[in-house]
Amino acid sequence: MRRRVGIRIAAIFGVGFMSLAALLGACAQISTEFPQSSSMPSTDRSEILGKQLQAVLDGEYRAAYSYGIVGALVAGTSDRTAAARALRIHERERDRLRTELTAMGRKPEPAPMAYSLPFPVRSAAQARALAANVELALASDWDVLAAESPDPLAKRARKAADDCRARAANWSPDASRSGR
Repeated sequence: MRRRVGIRIAAIFGVGFMSLAALLGACAQISTEFPQSSSMPSTDRSEILGKQLQAVLDGEYRAAYSYGIVGALVAGTSDRTAAARALRIHERERDRLRTELTAMGRKPEPAPMAYSLPFPVRSAAQARALAANVELALASDWDVLAAESPDPLAKRARKAADDCRARAANWSPDASRSGR
């Protein structure tokens, strides 16, 4: 029965049965020669993870730098306290990421001396917008890390991304703030 089906298929496509069998055999051999994604060498995974951690570290550097500006320009005790708290959070996360990269055998890249801001920041309202902008960008970096990381790190990255989004919401112009 199989031979008849093979002959009919071969006749339809104008290929002799033996050529068809050889072609199918070659395809089967080719498909087994490609590595599966789960068999990616651990060195490649480590390299990718290291680059992703560095990308998040770069975002943490930017956040710490930006909160220095935000803290200097926001009005009111509650906003200054929130900026100082966010700065401490980002500095802790920065230090933790540097330690993790070092433990992986990678040398963390240093922070630049200064950053170009996404827009002019000369007022309290612009400083609040900067804080929201930085937090949303950093949440995106953490989301990428969460999607590509092993479970304990992925869980931490998801929480960090959620925390960034919560801080961004608190800094948005729509957020009601006491002590302004």
